[in-house]
Amino acid sequence: MRIIRSSAVAVATAAALLGGLGATPASATGGQHVHSVHFGAFSFNSPGKDSRSVKSRNGEWIDIHNYTKHAVNLKGWRVSTWTSGQYVFGRYILRAGKTVRLHTGPGRNTGSNGTKLGHVYWGSSHHRWNNHNALAFLYRPDDRFFEKTCRTGPYWGQPKSPGDCHERTVA
Repeated sequence: MRIIRSSAVAVATAAALLGGLGATPASATGGQHVHSVHFGAFSFNSPGKDSRSVKSRNGEWIDIHNYTKHAVNLKGWRVSTWTSGQYVFGRYILRAGKTVRLHTGPGRNTGSNGTKLGHVYWGSSHHRWNNHNALAFLYRPDDRFFEKTCRTGPYWGQPKSPGDCHERTVA
């Protein structure tokens, strides 16, 4: 628990120093959802042995929730790893209260209609996330610095994949 708190404070402090985002650790808000777009579940270690197969690469994914009361066009939003590049959304309307799952490998994008989960595909030819600890950043199109972070894995206090990244910081 101590590691998580100090890490969250360190990330929030770094964000404030770099961009003045005013990020606040989830502990300061009671860890509850706020009305925002944020990360959810995160499968940073695909099941089984890592291979370059489509199934293995698509076993890595991260969910993005729209917890607002309005649809959000994700065009230009970016999901970035610590060291392995970034995915930039094309035009994708994420309806109010819905979730889209970003998979690492190739596939055909689908919307999040009704109760269905939407899916988008990075199209990467290799795995993007570390199997032991993962760190993801979510950027709005106009932001120079990250809007939301997701930290999961044993170092961050969640030993299993998928991890849970629901509203770790508040922008």
